[in-house]
Amino acid sequence: KAESIEDLKGKTIGVVGAAINKHMVDALDKEYDLTKSKTHFKDLMPADIASAVKAKQVQALLIVAPISERYISQIRTMFP
Repeated sequence: KAESIEDLKGKTIGVVGAAINKHMVDALDKEYDLTKSKTHFKDLMPADIASAVKAKQVQALLIVAPISERYISQIRTMFP
């Protein structure tokens, strides 16, 4: 269970849409110096989220989406 960014240091974070969210990842890395602390970012397709979590390939997810019921419902369907 991660309660802060510090808890994610040294972990692998799955990034859905890494190409689109590169600026977000770069900003987080710059602010919290995540690369230096051996935090890895793994590009994930939405269809691969459940299997990556189940196989423990990632310890956290970064999903950027509008806050609306439509998008939240789509994210919920990624987890059976």
